[in-house]
Amino acid sequence: MKKLLLIVIIAGMTSCTNSEEKNGIVAERDSLQIELDALKVENDSLLKKNTELQNVSEIDPAEVETALRNRPEIIPLKAVLGGTMRFGNITVLDRGIILADYNDGHIEGSSIFKFEKSADTLTFEKIYTFER
Repeated sequence: MKKLLLIVIIAGMTSCTNSEEKNGIVAERDSLQIELDALKVENDSLLKKNTELQNVSEIDPAEVETALRNRPEIIPLKAVLGGTMRFGNITVLDRGIILADYNDGHIEGSSIFKFEKSADTLTFEKIYTFER
């Protein structure tokens, strides 16, 4: 009888240990799954950014300058005294960033634009403007 009781107690202790180990393994698996999901999201974001940078790096600065010169309506200052706003110096500063000067002969300013190329179209977005 004592032997049977001893066997039951040992079996109970073993099953408790196995249950604790199983719970620990399940918790670790869940933690690793959360980490894996976060890494997948980060990877997708990096792949998208890489694609965007490849598209920008393939852009010819002369093409960007010509496209901007053909869009005088995005100049944020309005011409005065019958003048016409036109772009002057245009400098591609970095991938996707341009510094452009403009004037109408009476007033002048500069703006920093962000540009993106999608398909065969360049789009421009004003980031900052200052008058001189």
